[in-house]
Amino acid sequence: MPKSLDIDVVTIMPQGTSEEFCDVDIPLDELDTTLHCHSLYYYDDVFQKDETFIFSGTYPNQLRKWK
Repeated sequence: MPKSLDIDVVTIMPQGTSEEFCDVDIPLDELDTTLHCHSLYYYDDVFQKDETFIFSGTYPNQLRKWK
């Protein structure tokens, strides 16, 4: 087990107007763990049309940074 942990917390929801809680880091000092909060949106209208998922939000941007 690593000494410290970094955990990505991803909230997935349909694209639209919603209150976001993302781009926030929550340290849990007593556990030596940090929660990294991200949003992940899918476009429901596109999925309903041709069963294809298209995503946006802060999590896809985070994944692009890792490449």
